[in-house]
Amino acid sequence: MLGSAAKMDTVVNAYVYTYPLVSVEVTRRQSTNVSRPDGRGAAPMNQFANLALVPDASFTGVVRPNVDTLYSSMFFDVSKQPLVISVPDMGNRYHLFPILDMWTNVQASPGTRTLGVLPGTSSRSPDRIGTARCRQGRASTGWRPTADGSSGESRSTGPTISPRWPRSSSG
Repeated sequence: MLGSAAKMDTVVNAYVYTYPLVSVEVTRRQSTNVSRPDGRGAAPMNQFANLALVPDASFTGVVRPNVDTLYSSMFFDVSKQPLVISVPDMGNRYHLFPILDMWTNVQASPGTRTLGVLPGTSSRSPDRIGTARCRQGRASTGWRPTADGSSGESRSTGPTISPRWPRSSSG
């Protein structure tokens, strides 16, 4: 039989372990409960939510957003098939693309600093394809390129996503 202190430790450990999962799941449900990307940070599963403008001090979608950064985010599910994420040519602009599991642990962070090469990639291919594995099948990512500093900067495009093995139109 467990004593009361051991029971309390078990309860605390269970809470600490599962709280991130519950919190991220609530966030996922809220931010994917739309029929199409809305330009304000929400999009269906496996679709990017590209913010249309650089956030200002009134933006509350994330805690303390950077005022020199454009934001895109996505919750995705790769339990049935992999996805390919394509990032537009960034030239010399700094950008990063952290991939987080449902506990919010960073699984990979391709971008300018890492040259787009993901952990587990044995060599760099000319088109910089890398592989990130998600243990749970579901994860989230956010693409954050720096803004160029122009007032009211916006963007109409961001990263795109497609199935790794697209289904044929015949079947």
